[in-house]
Amino acid sequence: MTMRKNVGIAFFLLMSFLVGTAETLAAESAKTKSWDWSHWETLPVFHQGRIMPLDALARLEVLQICGREKPRLVFQGEKRSFRSSEIFFSWLVEPELWEDVPFLPLEKEVLRTRMGLPLHDEAGVRLSKVSPAETIRFYTSPEYEHLVAELEAAKKTSPDGNYPPAEKELFDALTQLERQIMAYRALTFHPQTAGTLRTEFMERLVSVMQTWSMGLQPGISKMPLANKGLAEKISAHLQTLGQLFWKDGKEQNTQSVSLEALAVPTGALVRDSETLAKEVETYILQLLQTPAPEGISPPQWQYVQSQSRTHWVQMKRLAIQYNELQYALYDDGMPLNILPSLDAAPLDAWRDESVQMHPWLSLHALLYGSREGILRQFPEKAHPTIDAIRQAFSGMVQAWKAKRGADFTQASEQFAEQIQELAQETASIRENLLPKERRDDEILHATVYPTDPTNLRREVFYYHLTPFLWGWVFPFVAFLLLGLAGIFSLVLAQSKDSGGIFPKIRSILWILGLVFLVVGVGFTTWGLALRSWIMGRAPVTNMFETIVFVSWTAGVMGIWLSLRQILEPAFSFGWQATSPGGEKETVARKIAWGLFPVRLFLMGGIVWLLTCAGFGLGDGYNVISLTPRLAIGATFPSLSDQVVWLTGILTLGVLVWWIPRMVLTPVGAAYWLWKERGSWNVAGDQKIWFALATSLIVFLISYIAYSCTSLFNANLRNLMPILRDNYWLSVHVITIVASYGAGMLAWALGNLSLLIYALGKYPEMDGKRTEPAICQTLSELIYRCMQAAVLLLVIGTILGGLWADVSWGRFWSWDRKEVWALISLLVYLLILHGRYVRLLGEMTLPIGSVLGAMAIIMAWYGVNYILGSALHGYGAGVGSLKIFFLVAGGNALLILMAVGRYWGMLGATEWRKEKKF
Repeated sequence: MTMRKNVGIAFFLLMSFLVGTAETLAAESAKTKSWDWSHWETLPVFHQGRIMPLDALARLEVLQICGREKPRLVFQGEKRSFRSSEIFFSWLVEPELWEDVPFLPLEKEVLRTRMGLPLHDEAGVRLSKVSPAETIRFYTSPEYEHLVAELEAAKKTSPDGNYPPAEKELFDALTQLERQIMAYRALTFHPQTAGTLRTEFMERLVSVMQTWSMGLQPGISKMPLANKGLAEKISAHLQTLGQLFWKDGKEQNTQSVSLEALAVPTGALVRDSETLAKEVETYILQLLQTPAPEGISPPQWQYVQSQSRTHWVQMKRLAIQYNELQYALYDDGMPLNILPSLDAAPLDAWRDESVQMHPWLSLHALLYGSREGILRQFPEKAHPTIDAIRQAFSGMVQAWKAKRGADFTQASEQFAEQIQELAQETASIRENLLPKERRDDEILHATVYPTDPTNLRREVFYYHLTPFLWGWVFPFVAFLLLGLAGIFSLVLAQSKDSGGIFPKIRSILWILGLVFLVVGVGFTTWGLALRSWIMGRAPVTNMFETIVFVSWTAGVMGIWLSLRQILEPAFSFGWQATSPGGEKETVARKIAWGLFPVRLFLMGGIVWLLTCAGFGLGDGYNVISLTPRLAIGATFPSLSDQVVWLTGILTLGVLVWWIPRMVLTPVGAAYWLWKERGSWNVAGDQKIWFALATSLIVFLISYIAYSCTSLFNANLRNLMPILRDNYWLSVHVITIVASYGAGMLAWALGNLSLLIYALGKYPEMDGKRTEPAICQTLSELIYRCMQAAVLLLVIGTILGGLWADVSWGRFWSWDRKEVWALISLLVYLLILHGRYVRLLGEMTLPIGSVLGAMAIIMAWYGVNYILGSALHGYGAGVGSLKIFFLVAGGNALLILMAVGRYWGMLGATEWRKEKKF
């Protein structure tokens, strides 16, 4: 009864905390309840090679520019938090109001002083932001030139040719500010704004003018084309554009150049270049089939054909560049792509990969483009829909500026509906832009406008949920509660009176701490599941995801260890209840027969999912092939293909046998837990310390992942081609990262054990001092965690070698990543083997857990962010070893303290006699 009462009190306190948090969030959102941003936020956009909701793009841009996804700013006399989609829209439609608003992060006092900015406001509060106007004023001042000259002079006089530390910090701050203001200027670019610099357009114009005039124009002019005046027209269009920007070799004032003045010659340039490219193609194809004329030797004729073929390729490439020049009229490096374009070039399987092409049309191009220019490929029947889109967006702008939330909601809904209608109207046209043999179906399917917004809404929900924020907040609260429970345990251990209210408080704190830990791990589980669901792949493809997955693995294993006295018999019963034959337990056998049809259904579903369901784009591919794959033109599968096939079949067999049982085991476990609910034993001092160590390591790892977003990119993004294999990605990377989680939990338990060795009480028994009793249990748990880490490391390393053989044609190449994976494995093997043969004792295990963790951190973080692994460079980044050495140094100090205290309490003779090390 007492335990149930304590659980009830703990549940009441937990619900009070959650209700308070929910009320706070509701109060925060109540300020903008009249504004419905859902239609704007779920609008599909194409960015960084994938279709994402506009909310995701807004978060990326706002984070890059402001340093936070939800910045708190003073705008028009009001200080409040802005959601990313809201400030993103405001920047798009009214950038003039933000010119004097400080929102660009700038905390470097030396740079603020050089820019002539105050360090504190009138109230003495330290200032840390700067406005776009102040930034541009500085970059166009002589002081900026002086500062750059000083930094370069310091770099030249430095012995190693690099910036000295102080100048390096100043240079980094200056570079960061420059990136932020450039990103903001590109985002707020408006094609119709007077005085627009059009940097992107000018750079492309110079490039195409040089390509045309240097060799291509003279060569094409010599060809006997049907329309001989096309080349002269292209030159005239380029000359017209050039005169708008340059005259007599001098750059002109472009503030008076209108969009129409640029769009007319640019559109004519695109149309004439496409016509010329087709005529050149027709002529070259005829030329290649024509035999050598009399008087020209075959080698000379081959040279002429080769040169003509080169002109053909250059002309095709230049026609695409002219089209890209037209796109640059409407966006200056940061297009908001909202609709699939009807341009055939991005869908061409024979396209030139060196030429940048836009598979989607930008918002500005759709709103301000002419029907004779960039929108010329849209049919006449689509023009009313385009007009409706423009009208709806205008309504959004007017409602926003007039602060009419209901009108904004209605206009944004109409805008999203009209965009989708236009995409559906032009979908069939886009599919037939090219013949099937020339069409790149993979790109076509990847850029089709989504008709079902479910996945977009799911991604928006993921960002609004912020699961990984709660993934460290709840474990942190759990750590505090369990820490208090641990203090009460220490106090009660010193007290002779075990009654009173203190044991009840300890029990409530323990239950609450465990619940908060479970909830935190639950949020992490939810976040990983959402990322996997949204992207259709295992959530272990970048450093951020692996850190979160390590935290999740450590959390799950730690919770299991904390409750193993309850969970082990429950899940043992549940496992028996998944096999109907040969079980002695009558109830388990009955449950097993009842679940047997479900198990058969799950087995069939796994076989279908892994061997028949298509993953990836288009028709997709099978995760596991039932027959060995053959190389093109091969009669028999290669040894590598046979090994891959055999590995897949073995994996399929293991998964078909084990996964259904693992899925159904909780059913039997739940029955056992309900049946034996009166015999649960969740109390105990040792469980508190296990859970305390788990909550600490989960909190630390999760907080590192969440807080270091600039170092570990947390964005959802497409994979590199080598990682686009769900089978190998799942079986190899998940196994390796899970081994890291087991190693991190062993590390946490090892540090707890060392701390107890260093500061704990050594009881007397039979006149002799003995080591703390809990250390024996901790050593057993560390041993189990290290065994799990070794098993997973071995399997993961072998699977990684097989994947490498498939991808690169070799099993092992002594890459830095492979070497450190092997080192990590050997460290654990040496320690476990020494313990198994009794050469090493209990205290070696916590020390070994520290050494193993350092090896894992080096293989996991150090190789990618310090050494820069070559073959595994897809996970590389820029980092520092300072934190690594700080953690390693702290652990070394703790080891010395623990060993010194142990020697002081038991003596070196006992140490050697009992083989404690």
